[in-house]
Amino acid sequence: MVLSVHLLAPKLNADRTNQSLQQSMNSLKADEDVFAALLKKQPFYETNDCDSVIRFGNPDSKLRLSILSNPYCNPCAKMHKRIEELLKQTGNAISVQYILSSFTEEMNSTNKYLIAACLNPLASRHCEEERRSNLFHDWFEKGKPLRDDYFKEMGLDMNNPAIEAEFQKHEAWKQKTQIKGTPTVLVNGFKLPESYKIEDLRFFTDLDL
Repeated sequence: MVLSVHLLAPKLNADRTNQSLQQSMNSLKADEDVFAALLKKQPFYETNDCDSVIRFGNPDSKLRLSILSNPYCNPCAKMHKRIEELLKQTGNAISVQYILSSFTEEMNSTNKYLIAACLNPLASRHCEEERRSNLFHDWFEKGKPLRDDYFKEMGLDMNNPAIEAEFQKHEAWKQKTQIKGTPTVLVNGFKLPESYKIEDLRFFTDLDL
């Protein structure tokens, strides 16, 4: 018995040390000044409200996420679930903007359908945001296999010139930034540091850069 305790002691001490180190690291990560300093060392890409109408959360938030997303990208689908959860945790306190990409030009039609659905006006901003949220949730959950057939019952006017104008804004942003990988997450224009996860942003809803 004494021998067993003696052999276990180093492991228990090591576990306590690791736990203490992890707590210290988490405390540092949650420090707004540390995050801001690390964020400003990342590549910066100009972003603004005009880049995309596909918005979620609080448009007036100081913390603004711009996400390059591909409707057929599986990691993008997983990222969208995480974004949904982040918005729930923060009470929609964060501004989230999606810019759409695609694997091939043939798949651009899906981006235009998603844009058309987002442009379709409703009575209030709250209703519009709820519809956009439901649309993207359903698309990533079950829409991908259906491709453009998913939109058939929505009665969208695909001849609306505003659709093409909005689509070209997304294309122009991609051309300007030359960002290819999806999903790419930008925080106030800076690429999210690798040491942080999207979930960590719940600590920084009042970030002022």
